[in-house]
Amino acid sequence: MSTVSFETQSILNKINEAGFEAYIVGGFVRDMLMQHRSYDIDICTNAPYQSLVDLFQEMNCITNEAYGSIAFKQGEESFDITHFRKESDYRDKRHPSHVKLVDSMIEDVFRRDFTINALLYHPDKGVIDLVGGLNDLQKNQLKTVCDPYFKFSEDPLRIVRLFRFMSQSNFSVEPNTLEAALSHMHLLGDYKKHWTKNELFKMLMGQYFLDVNTAYPQCLCTLIPELNRAQTFSQDNPYHIYNLYDHTLHVIQGVESIDLKIVALFHDLGKLNTRIFVDNRSRFPGHAQASCEIAKDYLEGWHLESKLRKYILNMIAMHDVDLGDSRQQLASFIVTHGYEFIVDLVAFKKSDNGAKSEKANYQLERCETYTTLLEEIKQQGVFSVKDLAITGTDLVNLQIASHQRKTILNYCLEKVLSQEIANTYDALIETVRRVQSGIY
Repeated sequence: MSTVSFETQSILNKINEAGFEAYIVGGFVRDMLMQHRSYDIDICTNAPYQSLVDLFQEMNCITNEAYGSIAFKQGEESFDITHFRKESDYRDKRHPSHVKLVDSMIEDVFRRDFTINALLYHPDKGVIDLVGGLNDLQKNQLKTVCDPYFKFSEDPLRIVRLFRFMSQSNFSVEPNTLEAALSHMHLLGDYKKHWTKNELFKMLMGQYFLDVNTAYPQCLCTLIPELNRAQTFSQDNPYHIYNLYDHTLHVIQGVESIDLKIVALFHDLGKLNTRIFVDNRSRFPGHAQASCEIAKDYLEGWHLESKLRKYILNMIAMHDVDLGDSRQQLASFIVTHGYEFIVDLVAFKKSDNGAKSEKANYQLERCETYTTLLEEIKQQGVFSVKDLAITGTDLVNLQIASHQRKTILNYCLEKVLSQEIANTYDALIETVRRVQSGIY
């Protein structure tokens, strides 16, 4: 079993020695028993709000008097210390309308979602299990605290959390809990997109995402309704071996970052609306742009920052673009879109083409060529105009008009990336003079 850090023990002892009860609760205890290191520690206590503020006044605390809670960081660890409480009346199906601070840790435990998340730890008493969480943890089983039909109808986000845990840890689900989750799935249909964002993104990152969402597509298809049609959408093309839904899952599993997983989620959904038949084969002209239109609504609904939205939409738009077969062509794309973007695009193309038939293997070979060229460019150490041996000031000294400077610097960058000229002051100045003279 993983251990509780000295700092965490000290915080628990500080509250207990002041005459109150304090327990670690939730995910930290679960992860500790599973030999996973966790840095987010939730502590529940009967200590009044003002007592907590006084006990930890030296910390830079974030406080919430209504919940009787304080939060702070100490080193790598984040602490959220909250008074025992009871919640009721989830009028919007997400947030409790009534929160009551209580003296009993039992009432606090029974408001939680799954038994494995309702385990307590006390420095003197060890692990405390009031709801059968230890047994479920040994069985790698997810089961709700109390009646699952009540739990999921009270807060349907718990359904998404269920599938998130399955994707992350390959837990099985207690049959009654699974039946209740599936029968209440429709309650997620009216949910605001940003309410489900964090759980969905964690689900996408899960090690067992592919297996879980192949066996149980209901949750993902409820959150992204276009995927319902994708399940039965045959791509009718010799380059594809999966229907659109299964292809999407495989591409998601094949990329690493959450940004690229979001790209994968939407990259081909535009095919649903763009199919034409040519020589008895399906073609999907303009499907990348159609996919962008579908993605926009979700990216805005998730309240993603504009820079990330732009990145995702650009990646979707370019996922099928031919990058050519030469260093010169790749250099041109780097100048336009940036080195890191092209690195990510190649990684995405590997996953996308890896989820196709053997007829797409030539695309995988091209991706390997791109990867080699990108590594050579990385070793060269020039990624943008900022890395060139000349600057805008040098162009000013050569009396280059302001509206031409960016174009000329980009031209120089492309020539350096393609190894047509060296990244030296003399070579670049000579190139600029040739451009001035109209000699390319």
